[in-house]
Amino acid sequence: MTPTMGDVKAAWSTVSALLIPPQTQAEYERLQDRLDQLEAETEEGSSLESLMDYLGELLDEYEHCHFHDVAQLDQETAEPSEVLRRFMKRQGLKQKDLISVFGTQSRVSEVLNGKRQITLAQVKKLHQQYHLPVDLFF
Repeated sequence: MTPTMGDVKAAWSTVSALLIPPQTQAEYERLQDRLDQLEAETEEGSSLESLMDYLGELLDEYEHCHFHDVAQLDQETAEPSEVLRRFMKRQGLKQKDLISVFGTQSRVSEVLNGKRQITLAQVKKLHQQYHLPVDLFF
């Protein structure tokens, strides 16, 4: 089914809001929520995959702009512990600030010293709490 111009006009105000690059943390979070919703509700092979790709690119641009010093580590193939240390320094965070992510201060220390790997669940929590790009850890 090919949409008519009337269909496009009716949906444009909603869709066009998704196409604007985020400028603030709040806009970034709203766009991330929309992308998460689309991914959850869209089947593989859907025509919406190109929209999801575009939204992902907008989020990537924001992340690389606002997390520039941390994002550079991605290009350097740094260890996750180094990524986390640099992020903590940039944000002025202490080990105790990450207890909600890792469970205990000793676990935070083990991760920072490379004695324990960061789990996927912890990476998700870092993303949720601090909006740190997930791909920096993989």
